[in-house]
Amino acid sequence: MDENDNGKMQALIQAIEYAEKNGAVICNLSLSTYQKDNELKKVIDNSNMLFVVAAGNDGENLNEDFPSYPSAFALNNILSVTAIDDEGVLLPESNYGDKYVDVAMYGSNIDVRFADGGHEMVSGTSIAVPYVSTSAALIYAYALNELSSAEIKDIIVQSSEKTKELSSKVKAGGYLNFQRAFNAVLK
Repeated sequence: MDENDNGKMQALIQAIEYAEKNGAVICNLSLSTYQKDNELKKVIDNSNMLFVVAAGNDGENLNEDFPSYPSAFALNNILSVTAIDDEGVLLPESNYGDKYVDVAMYGSNIDVRFADGGHEMVSGTSIAVPYVSTSAALIYAYALNELSSAEIKDIIVQSSEKTKELSSKVKAGGYLNFQRAFNAVLK
């Protein structure tokens, strides 16, 4: 990342390859871009990891005319996340769209701690993603490492808490319900 919080695509691709090579199963990508990169798509598509990705924070409906990546790659191993507040309402700045965004999760006013001891209250899709990544990792571990990335994604999407507010905003029609997801693994 540079001083403007911009990263280099090649560095991201190298990080994904490093994680894959070292046995990672879940890849938390609290990032998004409006620039399509075919090499990034290829690396994700060829990976066995589940990529939990941020939908972005421009308050836009993601679709063919306004895609955000990696969400818009629409691969079976990408789980795209938008952010809601504690009442289940989509944050105004959160991208959404039932074509490219899979599920919502809480991502409002989270106290983030920094290595230098400082902290800040932050909101957005990048903050919601780690909750979903952690849930995916727990589901995977509880299932004794026998689930594919597509199966983990399906469990999270199918077990979501459906709401009227999110019915046309995300594919799942709701937000992550960890208890339901965990119970789906118990069956």
